Amino acid sequence: MKYKIFSSMRSVKKHDALLVCLTAEAVKERGDLGRTLRGLGIDLAEMERTDGFKGRATQDLYVRLAGRKERRVLLLGLGKKSQVDAVVLRRRLERAGAILRARRIARPVVLLPELPVEAEVTARAAVMGLGLGSGRRVTYAKVKEGAPFDNTQIVIPGCDEKAIGRAAGEAEAMGEIILEARSWVEEPANRLGPEDLAKRASGMCKAHGVACEVWKEARIGKEGMNLLLAVGRGSSRGPRMVRMTYEPAGAKAHVALVGKGIVFDTGGLSLKPAKSMIGMKTDMAGAAVVAGVIAAAAKLRLPVRVTALAPIAENTPSADSYRPGDVISGRGGRSVEVISTDAEGRLVMADALTLAAENKPDYVVDVATLTGSCMVALGTHTAGLWANDDALAERLLAAARRSGESLWRMPLLEEIAPQLRSEVADLRNAQSDAYGGAIAAALFLREFVGKRRWAHLDIAGPAYNERRSEAGARGATGYGITTIVGFLESL
Repeated sequence: MKYKIFSSMRSVKKHDALLVCLTAEAVKERGDLGRTLRGLGIDLAEMERTDGFKGRATQDLYVRLAGRKERRVLLLGLGKKSQVDAVVLRRRLERAGAILRARRIARPVVLLPELPVEAEVTARAAVMGLGLGSGRRVTYAKVKEGAPFDNTQIVIPGCDEKAIGRAAGEAEAMGEIILEARSWVEEPANRLGPEDLAKRASGMCKAHGVACEVWKEARIGKEGMNLLLAVGRGSSRGPRMVRMTYEPAGAKAHVALVGKGIVFDTGGLSLKPAKSMIGMKTDMAGAAVVAGVIAAAAKLRLPVRVTALAPIAENTPSADSYRPGDVISGRGGRSVEVISTDAEGRLVMADALTLAAENKPDYVVDVATLTGSCMVALGTHTAGLWANDDALAERLLAAARRSGESLWRMPLLEEIAPQLRSEVADLRNAQSDAYGGAIAAALFLREFVGKRRWAHLDIAGPAYNERRSEAGARGATGYGITTIVGFLESL
């Protein structure tokens, strides 16, 4: 999205529509803003009376004004002034960006008057929200999409245009990274195999100055990552291991990230029901998140060393597939009895977590669309958080609150741990009953981080919106990128 920020409507040049963001109080009181809008042909009293527009945070009103300069107008409700913050503003402007694009508006003017947040915060929210909302979605349909924004003019009355330029630029960069990560998650699995995903991660790293290695099967085997090899063995498209490193001078801390990269999950020989297989192209969202985070860390020049690992495989049944009952020793020598081949994510994560912990980082954070059980517990808009360190958990929760991503801490219940014991191996990869599945998965992952301070984010629910809601548009969300970047910033 190409944009410019102005401090006054007087600076605005040629455009094809006007977007006005309004709090409930602004609609009711009108005042100077009401007079300004009347001069443009917009009567808030008339809009309230005839269309019921009251500025609620769920309202948007698109109108055409005959015979006026401002022919196309979108009024966007923000809700009560006291409740407007950066998160509300960004979400509402993401909604506005989607509306404007759908209506093929390429050069909008966005007016952001009388808001209870600082100009810098407003600029960040506006640039990121509009950019995310207007971004392209992956489609192979023969339909014409709306035109991209080629000249968006954002008006924040009284702002220092130069002072907020850097904040807006950072928000633009974050938005572009999130859009790219979303596009990976939305790509059909026949067009995004393990090698393709590894190439995309490598390309993102190259674009942002991040070092990247891609390990093929021979190197994966040499490194003793037999759990990853086993999961990928059933597919004609072999597994990959992507290792990304960002090492700034004077780094304050070292954080290792691990993201699950299952490009498609059939369940393997423990085959999923047909309905449960729909949407399994999104099972690599964790890998997209960690690639996005390390790219953002480099782009923002954060003084934190970051290592991001993405174990990538396709879990399919074939004559070469690993089987329930198999015993496999992963990196580090820990043996795992396979109870279910549909609990494959924790296997590939186990090898990567072992590798991550060997470098003795200050923190290990893993991200995975790991369990349906987490969605049963928390719904589809909230991720689960497990951690073996309270301070780490609080940092992540605080970062999630700032970013507007819903995150809830879950317990590591030791009474479930015995269900992961095996008579023929060090561990089983699934518990013996159907209860506490998300907790059992977290307990399994904990076994591979040693004494490192560790947190696990199960993003099975919020990684993808099945339908549009106030939490966002339908499709991939990029959930976790802003939270983890916020965590890195806190260090």
